[in-house]
Amino acid sequence: MLPRLGILFFSLLLLLPALQAQERGVTPGGSGASSRLALVIGNSNYQHTSPLRNPANDARAMEKVLRQLGFEVTALVDADQRQMETEISRFGDTLRKNEGVGLFYYAGHGVQVG
Repeated sequence: MLPRLGILFFSLLLLLPALQAQERGVTPGGSGASSRLALVIGNSNYQHTSPLRNPANDARAMEKVLRQLGFEVTALVDADQRQMETEISRFGDTLRKNEGVGLFYYAGHGVQVG
């Protein structure tokens, strides 16, 4: 329980600058386009390990909070490697194009086979 709370606390610390900018009325990137983007991935089910209990739930909770804070969120649950690579690339391209603020959140195992 304690490591999980630590991760959530650290994630909220990462959000603090965006919240402070929102209070001051500052829009990152200065454009009219949505410039507060988040990519949230939660993987609980793996082919070579037993399912994890928390990552998908943690990702859904983070998605909800980020939307409430005004982020445009792309969320993936139990994505495979190809899906993650595609969305990470798309996320980076959109951030570069909009010159915005991005937050990447991942919950799950990092597993390498072979």
